[in-house]
Amino acid sequence: MLAPRLVGVVPAAVLPEPCRVLLAHDAHMTATLERVHGAPVAVEVVRRRHDRAVYRREILLSLPDGRNVQYAVVDIALAHCPPSARDAILAEQEPLGRILQRLSTPLRVEPLAFVRALLPARLAQRFAVARGSPAYGRLVRIHHGPRCLIEGLELLAPA
Repeated sequence: MLAPRLVGVVPAAVLPEPCRVLLAHDAHMTATLERVHGAPVAVEVVRRRHDRAVYRREILLSLPDGRNVQYAVVDIALAHCPPSARDAILAEQEPLGRILQRLSTPLRVEPLAFVRALLPARLAQRFAVARGSPAYGRLVRIHHGPRCLIEGLELLAPA
């Protein structure tokens, strides 16, 4: 597992740039990363756990040049997903945000908190930075209609 050590909650107003523009919004991170970096992102599923109700996946998003730009761990309520989205999520070939954008029902992205974390050795290596480097992210919920579809942590690679 690559999980970082969360060390504190950070108000959006004091997030350093470019973290603030990448985190302090109510859009999907996939679309935001692609817009800011000017390139599509690819997903690598590092670890997964799937039971009847929840599919948890730990992922890295990378740019075409191979740089990892985001780590995330999310719990997805598969029972609340339309079949086409559920199948695409379980195929593990596309970033979650890209799959969700195809849904006909609007989604609501709810940032819950912005966080500062320290990177463990394995995650720091994947981001090509030193162990213990600080990184910023957000805790988020994504709602599909009245139901919470996804909860998770999205953490940016240090700038």
